[in-house]
Amino acid sequence: MVDLATDTCGGPAFAPLRRGDIPHRVEFAPGQARFVSTLGELDLDLTVCVPPDVPAQLRLLRIANHDAAPRRCQVVACFEWVLAELPADGRGRLELQQRKRKALSMPVIPTICLCPVGRL
Repeated sequence: MVDLATDTCGGPAFAPLRRGDIPHRVEFAPGQARFVSTLGELDLDLTVCVPPDVPAQLRLLRIANHDAAPRRCQVVACFEWVLAELPADGRGRLELQQRKRKALSMPVIPTICLCPVGRL
């Protein structure tokens, strides 16, 4: 997530940004994990769960603004493609082909305005 007022970037989990200057907390429960962090006056809380009957991952991001002024933020999703459960499962079974790279097009994600907690 990018706080557009301060131009700082952070996330609820340590990865992928790996910012050691921001404290992170992780809580685990059956079928889910919760990642909690702060970015200035913003609390970031990401819950990730896996339904027992569907091969999918669900993510819920909660952002709380504790500043008196509204904040404009840009939220960007980060996903990791998993090709095998363990490296040993895919070693020797994945065929890699090198191709010329084409320019990647990324969708423009609209910015959102976060009002202070308790005010809408």
